[in-house]
Amino acid sequence: MALDEIGDRTCSLGFVVSEATALTVSFILELADSPQVKCRSEALELLLNIYTAEQWGSAAEAAGPECKENYESQIDWESKAHAAVLSGRHVVEGLVLCSDEALAEAARALLNAFDGRAEGAR
Repeated sequence: MALDEIGDRTCSLGFVVSEATALTVSFILELADSPQVKCRSEALELLLNIYTAEQWGSAAEAAGPECKENYESQIDWESKAHAAVLSGRHVVEGLVLCSDEALAEAARALLNAFDGRAEGAR
C-alpha cells in the first residue's frame, strides 16, 4: 500500500521523523479528508505517529548537553513536523463527526494528542 511506503519514509518505525516529514503532512491530511480514499483512518494514524514522535529530542536529551548540537537538525525536523500536523487541526475536527467509526476514532485520538500536548505546555 502506498500509505505504508509514505509512512516508512516520513515516520520510520512509527516514531522517527525525517527531514521530509513536514513537507508531506499536507498531502497526508488531504488523503484523510478525501471521501474517495480508502485508507483515511490509517492516514490519521500516521499523522498521530508523526505528531507524537519525539525520538530525536529524546536521543538528544539522553546524550547530554555536550552532544545536543549533533541533534539540532533532527530536533528541528520534529518541531516542523509537529507544527505541520497541528496546522491541520481544522481538518481533523471535521472528521470527528464522520459516520465511519474508525475514521472518527482516529480523528478523536489525534485531537486528544493535540490537547494533551497543549496541556503539557502550560
